[in-house]
Amino acid sequence: MLDWLRVEYGIEKPSNKLLAATELDSDTWVSEVKRIRGKRQPLSSAGLHALRDEYTRTIDPARASPPKP
Repeated sequence: MLDWLRVEYGIEKPSNKLLAATELDSDTWVSEVKRIRGKRQPLSSAGLHALRDEYTRTIDPARASPPKP
């Protein structure tokens, strides 16, 4: 996931929030990516859609899974 954010969104240093992605809801996930990218690199509508899709495909199922002992 972090490699994908680095390649697709230019996020070289993920924040603590992004490192704990399973603790974030979809809106917080997107907001954190936007915050890190800053105003000089706004998300396109396609980029926003891809973030939401990745959240649904990867993070949401991980949030629903019980933690492993």
